[in-house]
This record gives sequence, structure tokens and C-alpha cells, in this order.
Amino acid sequence: MVPQPKPTHPYRTLGCVFNHKTFLANCQPSDAVELCVFDFTDGSRWKAMSEEAVRSVCAPGSTSSLPPTPPLCSPSVVPNEASNQLELEMRYLLAEHRK
Repeated sequence: MVPQPKPTHPYRTLGCVFNHKTFLANCQPSDAVELCVFDFTDGSRWKAMSEEAVRSVCAPGSTSSLPPTPPLCSPSVVPNEASNQLELEMRYLLAEHRK
């Protein structure tokens, strides 16, 4: 374990690193950032996921198992009008209840 310079980030542990080409799992005895060795070519410290698995997720045109996100639409209710209407209804209901 070789202590690293004092970090300037809020992270305490690091379990994995990844980008659109590579996914590496931290296999070091400790995942504490200040003790990690960031030599990503060292197979005893960083275990790489197969390139085929990464490509299957990140390849252009790859499909996701998640349903497509619906398009955003403008609200069907005007907030000020709805607020005013709700206030009027509540005043009426309170007045009726007090009678």
C-alpha cells in the first residue's frame, strides 16, 4: 500500500472506473482512494470486463433493456389558475363546513 497525495475531491472509495471502451473493477486489498494504485494496466489490481460486454452496452445502435423515455410535454394545467381555483374551492368547503 502506497499512500497517495492528499485528495482534492470528495471520494472516499473507488470500486470501479469506466468509459465507453473499458470497465475496470478495483481488486486491491482496499478500495480507499488514498491507498489505491491507479496503474490500470496492472491486472492484479484492476480486473477488466470483456471488451465484447462493454461493446454490447456502449456500441452505437445498441438497444437498452429500459423502455424508451416518453417525450416531454408542456403542462396541461396552468399553475396560477389551478392554485386560484383550488383556493376558491377550499374557501367554499370551509364555509360550508362551518355552517
